Amino acid sequence: MILMDGFYPSAFPWLLHMDSAFYHRKEAQVVKLTQISPKYLDVSEILKRINLMKPDVNFTPMRGKSVVLRARDPRLLREFYAKRFQADVLRWADVWPKEPGFEEVRLRFEEQERSSKEWRLWIHTLEGKLIGEVSLTDIDRLKRKAEFSIVLFDPAYWGRGYGSEAARLVLVEAAKRFDLELFYLFTAADNKRAIRAFEKLGFRITERLRLEGEGFVKMVAEA
Repeated sequence: MILMDGFYPSAFPWLLHMDSAFYHRKEAQVVKLTQISPKYLDVSEILKRINLMKPDVNFTPMRGKSVVLRARDPRLLREFYAKRFQADVLRWADVWPKEPGFEEVRLRFEEQERSSKEWRLWIHTLEGKLIGEVSLTDIDRLKRKAEFSIVLFDPAYWGRGYGSEAARLVLVEAAKRFDLELFYLFTAADNKRAIRAFEKLGFRITERLRLEGEGFVKMVAEA
């Protein structure tokens, strides 16, 4: 068994939301794991508890007035693949390569689901139709920030509030779940519709970039 003797709460603020049996904060004092029940001293147990913050197929869906956010279901991967890589969607996407094969998407899907630095949910209508994906990537629990992105697969749902509601749901939940205080995103500089929508969510342009001849903006929002 590997033991950890010293534990400094200020270095791991995102652990504060775990149950009190595992972690007790006493004013500004250093908490020793040796003061807690021995069953919590195994590093593998600590890491297991950390990973529990990332939802799996048992994650309780988040329901809004027009959308439901669910954990990604591998049984719907072919449907996702068919919808996600349409020309209208790829016009604004940052996917590389632009036209990956299904096997590449499947392998990437598995890698993303294993990552503790990514949280991706699928957006469904109240009737159960898969219409998009909302993502947090590069989750940094120490610096308390993450990159945000969202895509709606069907242009019929653009500009109707589905994306904005999905974004609000996940940003509020992510701030609590991962103890984040800053979100940032990148989008095409000429994607005026998306920029307006992000501004309504509290994002503001902080930087203008050019990548491979294309213009992009970086936008930031505080939780």
